[in-house]
Amino acid sequence: MISRLNFLFLCTVVFAANSVEAKAKTGETVDSCAGIFLPITAGYGADSIRSIRVEYHKPAAFRHGAIYLYRPETVSVRMPVVFFLHSVGTGNNNSYDKLLRHMASRGLCVLHITYRIKSFPYQGRTYRRMFSSCLAAVKYFGAYIDTTKIGFAGHSFGAAALPYLALRCITERNW
Repeated sequence: MISRLNFLFLCTVVFAANSVEAKAKTGETVDSCAGIFLPITAGYGADSIRSIRVEYHKPAAFRHGAIYLYRPETVSVRMPVVFFLHSVGTGNNNSYDKLLRHMASRGLCVLHITYRIKSFPYQGRTYRRMFSSCLAAVKYFGAYIDTTKIGFAGHSFGAAALPYLALRCITERNW
């Protein structure tokens, strides 16, 4: 007999598989809006003229993850930081490169924390690993980061982890 939790998980998998199949049949791609909307060239939505530097760090303890720092290249003071956490299956840094460069062009340090989910559907271990990744990122890139001004951004699963991470960063680290 199938448990209620396993049934809900199976329904989620079936739903996800059906949505992927429907997109494949219609030929919809990620670039389906390309050419319809022109890039924003002026105002807040436009990129700054600052050049962006992307730095990479892979701590020895991170078998399946890495940390990317996006920051304005010419700024030498500590800047506000945004921790960015990706969705399931999109740990590839190229998936969010344009968004992260835009955020950094507006005067932020953006730390893209990559990870691999180890314990689906029980996320405690993954959340703890994300938190330790944030600590490692601040330790490694601390010369650029002002931990008195932090923010969090995420996509899908990464966004779901934000309340946990924010609570721990504020209560345990006084950030």
